[in-house]
Amino acid sequence: MGKFYFAAILVLIFSVQSKAFSDENSGLGGEIIYTGELWQVVDGGIDTGSRYLHNIDLTFGGSLDEYDIEGGSFFLYGLATNKSELSSELVGDLQVISNIDNGEVFRLYEAWYQHEFSNMRIKVGLIDLNSEFDAIETAGLFMNSSHGIGPDFSQTGENGPSIFPSTSPAFLIEFTKLGKWRVTAGIFDALPNDMDNPNRHKFSLNEGALLVGEVNYTMDNGLRLGLGGYNYTSKFSPLLEPTFSRGGNTGVYGIIEAPLTKKINGWMRYGRANSSLNPLKEYLGGGIVLSEPFAGRGDDSLGIAFGWASAGDEFKQVLINGGERPAQGELNIELTYHFTVNDTISVQPDIQYVINPGSSHTLRNALVMGIRFQVGQRF
Repeated sequence: MGKFYFAAILVLIFSVQSKAFSDENSGLGGEIIYTGELWQVVDGGIDTGSRYLHNIDLTFGGSLDEYDIEGGSFFLYGLATNKSELSSELVGDLQVISNIDNGEVFRLYEAWYQHEFSNMRIKVGLIDLNSEFDAIETAGLFMNSSHGIGPDFSQTGENGPSIFPSTSPAFLIEFTKLGKWRVTAGIFDALPNDMDNPNRHKFSLNEGALLVGEVNYTMDNGLRLGLGGYNYTSKFSPLLEPTFSRGGNTGVYGIIEAPLTKKINGWMRYGRANSSLNPLKEYLGGGIVLSEPFAGRGDDSLGIAFGWASAGDEFKQVLINGGERPAQGELNIELTYHFTVNDTISVQPDIQYVINPGSSHTLRNALVMGIRFQVGQRF
């Protein structure tokens, strides 16, 4: 915990007195953000009780145009989190109530270089896959992990894909001169981090690669249609045949995101995965967000969302073998309100109701209430 408290002290220093670490005209800058969450499992789940989660994000980067590298930019991202698992210890859900719920981490999270040419963009380094693929701007309001990246995708891989809190070396390319179309493709190390030393990155493709592609079409009215897919070149053990390994860990997802009125935006997402290798066979999620729900509160947002994670037949059999009564899937409903206090502080109360946590009838439906606050400072 000493490393985390050291990082927390840095947040307080930057919050009390921000000093420029670089020339404002250089195009370089950074931000440090402290996020804290207090959660209470009111009823159901594994057990009632509370948890406090927190993490620190420290970022720095920007354009290199002023340094005679026209079109070049870089980004560095340090991450520190505490160990206070909410979902695994109290809720028992598959979709994970909070998107910062994790064990203790103190590591370099992203470090990449990007170059924009006349008709394409390339990026190489440690990259968060979700910053480029399966990302939905409207859904970013919500705390449940399923609205960041679909659980059909995030469940895959030996240590997950290259997403929070573990990233891997990657290379991606995006074609930028296609009018309303956007085409992005990437190759990632299939095994983020060193499994034997979680705080160290392992630069190797010996465990195989994760290939990802996404195509988006955005209309003049703001309607976005997206289609993505992925494939692991490595082999995995089927859920019901742990001594055997095979390929075929692939999946697809589709996204519809659009402004519904001047102040209301909505989205829907559907994804499908290989259920013989992964617990979930498909996922359906969506929601709506109302901006400025109250007059004079232009920076506030109110939203409601749902996530349905459908269990595969193989995973249901695993539950039966463990003495549980499987359900068809797990449903999460989230209601949240984000409001800003000032330029550096924001607060977000949140309520989530989980039906069939863990896609099992063994646990009672869970009611979880929480509040998030963030303190941030740019430099």
